[in-house]
Amino acid sequence: MNTPIPIHPKNPEMRKLRPIIDALRDGAVIAYPTDTTYALGCDMFNKKAVEQIYQMKEMQKQHPLTLLCHSMAELAKYVVMDNPTYRMVKHLLPGPYTCIFTASREVPKTLLPKRKEIGIRVQNTPILQAMLHELGHPMLSTTASNALKEVLDDPLDIIKEYPKVAFVIDAGPCGIIPSTVIDFSQTPPVL
Repeated sequence: MNTPIPIHPKNPEMRKLRPIIDALRDGAVIAYPTDTTYALGCDMFNKKAVEQIYQMKEMQKQHPLTLLCHSMAELAKYVVMDNPTYRMVKHLLPGPYTCIFTASREVPKTLLPKRKEIGIRVQNTPILQAMLHELGHPMLSTTASNALKEVLDDPLDIIKEYPKVAFVIDAGPCGIIPSTVIDFSQTPPVL
């Protein structure tokens, strides 16, 4: 059985994060805390890892996943949005929101079966900021939940539910309320 890797939530140690980031690049699925809940994630460009997330959560390929971006500048690379929308979203992010946009051509087609929209989050948690900066592009993310769709808030429960996860980052307690979703692909946006 895997054991959670304790990482300080405010001052993450890069020596502990580097092996996790290397594993992401090699196609691993990891679990980590966000500003809302614990989540499962992988490198968005690794098709095998993306398929593994769908298998682990027993989801259909049409189920949308979210991109975790390092910054608003990175977010703007992966979605289509006008200037007024950018200014509005800039007030929300980073924060506990998932914003849905029409995906740009930079988003791999494998992430968009039968749709053109993608969910995007910008995180301000130090662990994710450090990981995303080092990785150099967004991670694909989904809430860590059990078969009953209950959000998992304990790293040991995540390991039990998802034994194939390569790493589980333990940064202490995390919430159980998922992010608020705002669909900016429609006019006006829909909450």
